[in-house]
Amino acid sequence: MEAHASRDNLREASQRLNAMCLKAEGMLHTTIDGFIRHSEKRIKQAEEIGDDIFKDEKELTGFLVGIPGKTEEEKEQLKELIAAVSHLHRVAEALKNMLPIVRNKIKDEILFSNKAVEELKYLFENTRKILKSAGDAFLTGNPVLVKYVLEEGVRLNEVGDNYAIEHEDRLISGVCIPKASPLYINILDCLSRVNWHTMRAVERFSSTKV
Repeated sequence: MEAHASRDNLREASQRLNAMCLKAEGMLHTTIDGFIRHSEKRIKQAEEIGDDIFKDEKELTGFLVGIPGKTEEEKEQLKELIAAVSHLHRVAEALKNMLPIVRNKIKDEILFSNKAVEELKYLFENTRKILKSAGDAFLTGNPVLVKYVLEEGVRLNEVGDNYAIEHEDRLISGVCIPKASPLYINILDCLSRVNWHTMRAVERFSSTKV
């Protein structure tokens, strides 16, 4: 039976976007656990969640492409939804790029300063909250949640930028060891990209009328 850009199809798309976001949140949570506990097993589990998200992205993109838009409004809805899916794919890519960094930290037993660990814990937890709120925004279309994701994402990335500057001072003063420095900076960069693409996904989605 030929699919049509019905409200049911678009609602299903929003539910599947929500599921992708929840998996991304779970992937980040598992990565955090692996980072804190120096657990290669947890990093492997995070990698598997990432592979699952990539699979979901392909299936959802195929589903959306297979819905013919009968009106210009419906075609625009489908275009925005496909863009949202693409951004969530890049969220998963950014999370997956963090895994070899954490693996190196575990393998080489590299220690971060207490300050760096606390900063990363703050960014991890608040990025996780953004992902959860984004998932809820996909499911409900609540403009309050959309506003929160967009504003909190910008704020958190500004915090990350400030952490990077403060890190330079710690490196110069000898508080942070040179071996840990690129790992810390690369994790900040991955989290920044997670937030940026989450914001863009929610922004594209919010322009639809699902």
